Amino acid sequence: MTRYLVIAVLLVLISYLGYDTVFGKNGYLQSARTEKNLEIVQARKKKLEKENQSLKDEISELSLGNQVTEALAREDLGLIKSNEQFFRVIDKEPSSKRKEK
Repeated sequence: MTRYLVIAVLLVLISYLGYDTVFGKNGYLQSARTEKNLEIVQARKKKLEKENQSLKDEISELSLGNQVTEALAREDLGLIKSNEQFFRVIDKEPSSKRKEK
């Protein structure tokens, strides 16, 4: 009789441990869900990193574009800021004579 009781208790214990291993808090199913969520989050992170880099590049291009526009306005139109002084350097020799030398 005690032998059957021990076997029954062991079967219940093994069944409980098996159930907990598969369906428990840190079981196989929870682990699989967590891994799937991790993959989703990593894919989203990668997408956001690409978007972030794209935005950084766009900011850089816009900043550089402003600098280029400012440089063209200064060189071609002779525009200066209010707190700047403008000096124009004029060569005594025309550029065609310098090339001949």
